[in-house]
Amino acid sequence: MKNFINTFIVFVLIALAMANLEKAKDYSKNIKSIKEVFIPENLGRILAQIAMFIIFIYAAYKIWN
Repeated sequence: MKNFINTFIVFVLIALAMANLEKAKDYSKNIKSIKEVFIPENLGRILAQIAMFIIFIYAAYKIWN
């Protein structure tokens, strides 16, 4: 039973991470010029999404092991 719960949590975390990755892709599509990449707001948002993704993967790994 504990294994099932752990597996379920991992799948939820992965789903959330994927949703965050999709958002990051949307942000990168919305960037029209190279100049906009360096606007701190957009860059910060994308970096935050990447950081979130890494945190979710790490959390999933810790739960799995």
